[in-house]
Amino acid sequence: STQSTWGSANTLNSMITALKNAGCICCGCVCVGEAVNLKGRQRLLSNFPDLDVVSIVKFRLEGNVTTPGVPGHSLHSIVTPPKKSDGHYFRGMTPQSVIKAKLNEITSTFVGIPIQLTSSGYPYSNFCLTDFVPLMDPQLVEDMAECCCALCNFYDAEVIVSESDRGGGPLTHACALLTGLPYCLANWYSPGENIGFGTKANVGYSGVGTIHVNGLIPGMKVIVVDDMLSSGGTAEALFTCIEKAGCTIVRAVFASEKINAKGRARLAKNFSHVPLISLCQFISEGEKTVKA
Repeated sequence: STQSTWGSANTLNSMITALKNAGCICCGCVCVGEAVNLKGRQRLLSNFPDLDVVSIVKFRLEGNVTTPGVPGHSLHSIVTPPKKSDGHYFRGMTPQSVIKAKLNEITSTFVGIPIQLTSSGYPYSNFCLTDFVPLMDPQLVEDMAECCCALCNFYDAEVIVSESDRGGGPLTHACALLTGLPYCLANWYSPGENIGFGTKANVGYSGVGTIHVNGLIPGMKVIVVDDMLSSGGTAEALFTCIEKAGCTIVRAVFASEKINAKGRARLAKNFSHVPLISLCQFISEGEKTVKA
């Protein structure tokens, strides 16, 4: 199991419990950061004493500024705007025949998938990118990123923005590796007062919530990358937060688009100036999804 940063270990406890309930064995846990004063490690090991727990950086989360969790260690904070990298991917470097074959493979993961209706009547399907059913093949994520970069111009962007929920994070990370651009992932919770920008979101599947975007610097040119354009609720909220931050959205690219959910039309009402690109399109009606 891997986690970015942990403190009280509530999330890790829930994740490992879910793995055990699914009949799996969690051999270990690796975290980038550990807030040692919140004593999450002790709590975790009290529930799972045989678990191997590793954290790369230990710090204390108290007072006004984080401090080293281990005497003699130091913390380094990036306080200057990120510099745009030239990256190593250039549009056109992959033959069009290869891109076409990859697009066909990507489309196949969204077509012929059973449809189930939620309690509100919303048609929902479990895809490998959004729900990890079946498990996501990392090569497929890389292929999706390569197609995003082949069909969408990243040259005039300074940062990639997506959401941390579902497949947006893995896809954005893969695109960032290809282009050399920094990225930030929006969360469905506030990181604290006067940090970032938030707005209400009305999403077809999840309902009403509030999405928050952090780290953007006014004047930045942004590309939005996400796993799916469906009802348009998430994209609409992301676009709103980005423009609240004083940034410009140069375009948005989605791995897939659920045509009959009419998200494109919804975005056209307030964001007609943002070009929208999707790698594949499908229709979610009846028993299974079909190619649009």
